[in-house]
Amino acid sequence: MRSLLVIDLGTTLFKFTLVDQAGRIVALARHPTPLTRPAPGQCELTIPDFEEAIVQGSQTLRTQAPDAWNAIEAVTFASQANTVALFDERERPLTPFLVWTDSRAAAHPEILAQLAAWPAPHARTGLPALVPTLAIAKLLWWRAQAPAIWNRTRRAAFLSDYLTAWLTGTWLCAGGIAGLSACCDIATLTWIPEALAVLGWTPEYFSAPVRGGALAGPVRAPVAARLGLPPG
Repeated sequence: MRSLLVIDLGTTLFKFTLVDQAGRIVALARHPTPLTRPAPGQCELTIPDFEEAIVQGSQTLRTQAPDAWNAIEAVTFASQANTVALFDERERPLTPFLVWTDSRAAAHPEILAQLAAWPAPHARTGLPALVPTLAIAKLLWWRAQAPAIWNRTRRAAFLSDYLTAWLTGTWLCAGGIAGLSACCDIATLTWIPEALAVLGWTPEYFSAPVRGGALAGPVRAPVAARLGLPPG
């Protein structure tokens, strides 16, 4: 019987589940989310720590249910939103992920003023108010506080964007994640030019928004080998 691997990218735990074709849970593993808190109000997750947590959780699941693991047909995920990192033109990370709970932007009145005057209206973003834990506040913080990094940035990626790209090589943004960014039109699933203009960006700086359940492609061979997944 074929299996589905489900990865839940939670704030406290990453959870890994094997589900069979009848929807029954075959195996479940939990791995603490490897967060660091370098200062009060700050919460980060490095790219290497993120990848290693996925590897370790997968290895635990594989040990629990090797037959079901070897029968995996697809991988899917659930994810926290507003956890974001910056990448350069070669898609190398410039920063750790700033986790959604990170509130460092709240200490900067100029960022709060920009959020209050945000050009993308509620009717397009679905967000009744913008708060300093949103990803857009983190992007504004980087622009103000780390201009050298900001000027090298060619992509901002949410946590599940990176998981998808790491697994498949394709940068996609789940619609539910994009819809909480304050930069996406939730009716059309397109990036809002007026919002991107505040950042000085074009839509290519974000991953392409897609509806839930969209196919990203086969798992890349090096990552499949690292996770012990069947080829493809």
